Amino acid sequence: MTAQPVQVDRAVLAAAVAAALAQVPGVARLSPGTGVEVATQFAGGKVVGVAVRDDAVVAHLVVDRVPVDQVAQAARAAGEAALADLGVARRLDLVIDDVELDQLPPLSAVGWTPAGVGVPAAPPTRRM
Repeated sequence: MTAQPVQVDRAVLAAAVAAALAQVPGVARLSPGTGVEVATQFAGGKVVGVAVRDDAVVAHLVVDRVPVDQVAQAARAAGEAALADLGVARRLDLVIDDVELDQLPPLSAVGWTPAGVGVPAAPPTRRM
């Protein structure tokens, strides 16, 4: 006998993934997307930023930490754990829509200079 895929209500699925992603350090918030709104709609509401599809769950995020790839890895782990807790075997696609620059540490704190990361800046030159 072939096992039947687990059927979970779309609203429950979207809410579980959204809640898991919201707890990840570096995820500022879920994003409605950059064009057409990304959301899972259901009777009585919607979960903005998470689209539940037949083959995948797509989540759009705004991050407020760098490096972005580490935030994305942590978000993927949290989202996949939420799916696994529900017994759902679907792919999780993450889209980073934006970075909240005003939440990032000052460039000098991360070793950035106009010459590049970790490269001492040349002394200012005087214009005549």
